[in-house]
Amino acid sequence: MQNGIRREMQTLIEAIGKDRDLFPERNFVARTEALDELEFHVLDLIQFLIESTDSSDQLHDLKEQAEELRSQLQVVNTKMFENLRIQISLGGHRGNAFIDLMNEYLA
Repeated sequence: MQNGIRREMQTLIEAIGKDRDLFPERNFVARTEALDELEFHVLDLIQFLIESTDSSDQLHDLKEQAEELRSQLQVVNTKMFENLRIQISLGGHRGNAFIDLMNEYLA
């Protein structure tokens, strides 16, 4: 059973990593959903398996892959928020322009 779960987690990590649509800054919602999937499903389950079984190197490797992917997605979010702060502080996005800008990121 553990091998089946491990393969399922590997497949999910690979699918998220191959989804190039997650890496443009403006795809915040999809990226957040992927991060939630990684953090609350994949990493939590892997950690549970590590703690509750004779953890294998494969599980530790899988955890490292998921953590690296999470880190890559978080870097995109950090850059996105930095860019948004700059754009907003420059004053070019007020009123409807600000709403339009937010809609671009939250669509």
